[in-house]
Amino acid sequence: DVFFDNSIKKIKLKKSGRININISYNVGLIDLNVSSSKLSIEEIQAILTAYQQKKKIVKLKNDVIIKIKEEDVKYLNNFLEDFNVDIKDLNSKITKPMSYILKLVNCKDDSVNLDGKVVEIIQQLESYKDISDLPTGKFKDVLRPYQLDGFRWLRTLSKFGFGGILADDMGLGKTLEIMSF
Repeated sequence: DVFFDNSIKKIKLKKSGRININISYNVGLIDLNVSSSKLSIEEIQAILTAYQQKKKIVKLKNDVIIKIKEEDVKYLNNFLEDFNVDIKDLNSKITKPMSYILKLVNCKDDSVNLDGKVVEIIQQLESYKDISDLPTGKFKDVLRPYQLDGFRWLRTLSKFGFGGILADDMGLGKTLEIMSF
């Protein structure tokens, strides 16, 4: 025989639901927002904390228990680590430098929602080889195809205010010259 206290009847099981990461462009910066239609930010924070402590369930306020689905929480946890976001900061505005957009170039997860401007910037970064803006003057006929690709990549980075270094240490006796963008 198993006997339970009446308080066990109060416990409710809640499904975690999908947790979304929304990313939007904000005048040279990107804003991050974590949300869920079924969970509050405090509940998301509790789930992430429990996940990091390798727990399988988390007890929330009001006698609510959530079973943690590792596959759902793992991506969010890794994303937040990659973007240097602390769990306690989820309930405030999270703004990151524009350079963080480079981490999203190969992002194919459907829990990450990108606004139109972020998608446009990522597409331009991905198609940097298609730009027709090539060097002029004495560089025009000297650069090899891979060097032209490097030039295009630096030009694209410059367009968005990113810095970059391109090194060509092939030992071909070329002198280092600064190309202005």
